[in-house]
Amino acid sequence: QNIMPAAPLPPDEDRRLASVHRLQILDTPAEERFDRLARLAKHVFRTAHSRITLMDQDRQWFKSVCGQEAREIPRDISICGYTLLEGSTLIIPDCSADPRVMDNPSLRGLAGINFYAGVPLHSNDGYTVGTLCVLDGRARQLNDEDVAALEDLAACAESEIQLLHISRSEIEIRGEMDQLRRKASVDALTKTWNRGAILEILAKEQERARQANEPLAVALLDIDHFKS
Repeated sequence: QNIMPAAPLPPDEDRRLASVHRLQILDTPAEERFDRLARLAKHVFRTAHSRITLMDQDRQWFKSVCGQEAREIPRDISICGYTLLEGSTLIIPDCSADPRVMDNPSLRGLAGINFYAGVPLHSNDGYTVGTLCVLDGRARQLNDEDVAALEDLAACAESEIQLLHISRSEIEIRGEMDQLRRKASVDALTKTWNRGAILEILAKEQERARQANEPLAVALLDIDHFKS
């Protein structure tokens, strides 16, 4: 019996893995912000399964999954490994006829996968950290509008992943403040953090960047006639 070869590793695999681990999302609880996107993907494309995933060194871990109970699978049987390698949307209309995955054990047994469509998800620093994918038991095609809709859903999932990373310092700040101080730290005009809170967040990001030996960038914009 032939065994499906694992997808080759991307050329930037070491840096990609480092980016995955910097997100600190692996093995975290399910979150509605991701679950609703997975449910929507499964419903829109009428597929048996949908997943929002992160690819670790030896496993593919599911931040959200609909249609099955497993929370992760070995990386060497992950079809999404080919999406990471391609770096772009990958559609496999008939897995049983594709030499890359035709011997994948997922095509047999209870999973019964025979259709795959996946879109890569990127971290803030541009590395492909995972996928949004839909899978079904019957071979099928997606038209251009379907592909665009899948990519739109993936963009939403990608934004949520990036926001989790961006907001970590804000979460820490909120946890350290009592209600009065939180109110005093919000700018009345913009309803966002004021200068003092932004400087606190920046200090936390500087320390995080120092510990990770990473660069940190700050963008400053001066808007004329801002109040009007």
